[in-house]
Amino acid sequence: MYYLSIDTGTTNTRVTVWHKEAEVYTAFRPVGVRITSIEGSNHTLVAAIRECAEEALQAANISFQELEFIAASGMITSNLGVCEVPHIKVPASVQQLAEGTISKVIPEITLEKEIYFVPGIKNFSSEVTLENCEAKDIMRGEETETVGVIQRCRLKGPAILILPGSHTKFVFIDNENRITDCSTTMAGEILMNLTKSSVLSEALSKEFAKELDEKWLLKGAQICKQFGLGQTAFKVRILDLFSNASHNEKANFLLGAVLEQDIIALKKKEDFIKNPECKEVIVGNSLLASAFEKLLKADDSFLGKKIRVLGKKADNLAGFGSGCIVKWLIAQKRIKYIKSRGKIMNCILEQIKNVGIIPVVVIECLKNAVPLAGALWEGGLQCVEITFRTPIAAEVIRSIKKAYPEMLIGAGTILTKKQVDEAIVSGAEFIV
Repeated sequence: MYYLSIDTGTTNTRVTVWHKEAEVYTAFRPVGVRITSIEGSNHTLVAAIRECAEEALQAANISFQELEFIAASGMITSNLGVCEVPHIKVPASVQQLAEGTISKVIPEITLEKEIYFVPGIKNFSSEVTLENCEAKDIMRGEETETVGVIQRCRLKGPAILILPGSHTKFVFIDNENRITDCSTTMAGEILMNLTKSSVLSEALSKEFAKELDEKWLLKGAQICKQFGLGQTAFKVRILDLFSNASHNEKANFLLGAVLEQDIIALKKKEDFIKNPECKEVIVGNSLLASAFEKLLKADDSFLGKKIRVLGKKADNLAGFGSGCIVKWLIAQKRIKYIKSRGKIMNCILEQIKNVGIIPVVVIECLKNAVPLAGALWEGGLQCVEITFRTPIAAEVIRSIKKAYPEMLIGAGTILTKKQVDEAIVSGAEFIV
């Protein structure tokens, strides 16, 4: 089974072909939703996604028709993306994420498959005000990474997932593996700006730490805990002017100070950090992730087991997680179909008996689908079988069902399990 995942962020897009649970090929473009904000349209973003998809499929030597499904997550589901999907509220499990997923055909990407857009998550339902904003948070993309970690690592909650990056995301999971809360910091961006665009830039040569130095990392964190980030950060300049500290030592000192602010914020979640059963899961291969691991191990406030998700287990978690969510959704549709098949079959057989004849149709141009269905309907034939001899058969069924919901529509020339799934998802009521 092949599927395609689309992971779009603020500045980058990654499209991956998967075979079962293995990554086959990933195409990348430095294009995200930021370009939509600048240009006022998503044309450039959509074109980049299409290019990535074509490159990945060509490298994997398969076509759109051979895909089981396409899953999309991240900022692609925001108002600046391709298909806006409302955030769902916590607590959120794989089931809730699947139920909130929207499927839609995006012709500019492909006519041959609908795309499943996975929703983001918010931790609130009430109005956001000045008085309560500190407790409110959202995420788009990290929810699929979280599902990816849970599935790939066989993780069992309760747990805190730490996802470092330009924005650090803390994701809280209960003992039912539901996402119950999230919290975001701008640690990565703060570190970048202090390093590259501040009075400290010369002292650091505008470069981050190249390797971890635990002594200097922990000292930066310790001083920050006592005096705050603003004062501690300036000590980098003092060290540069009046000590023999190396570039890497100063960079580690600043890194410790910046991340300690995140540690202080994380300590507010006492229900989690004081629970020895709550695992602290640091995700990723980056120096930031390694630094978080050192700081957590050095702080006796955190009582849970420390788990590091490294190597291939940390790769492309969003694509893997979105695939898990859509697989669950399709499986549930299949189960629902099977359970209801007996009752439906009796009803369908009765309808076919009443109609007396089933037109078997091959449609090669999507624009002809609804007019043809209309002609059949007006002629007294309220039943049609669409053959799967063309790549647009599923979309034809979907289009006719939308225009004529009372029409009995079947799928013919079904030869594979994948075609069965496509026919069911598109709305076919009987299969030949």
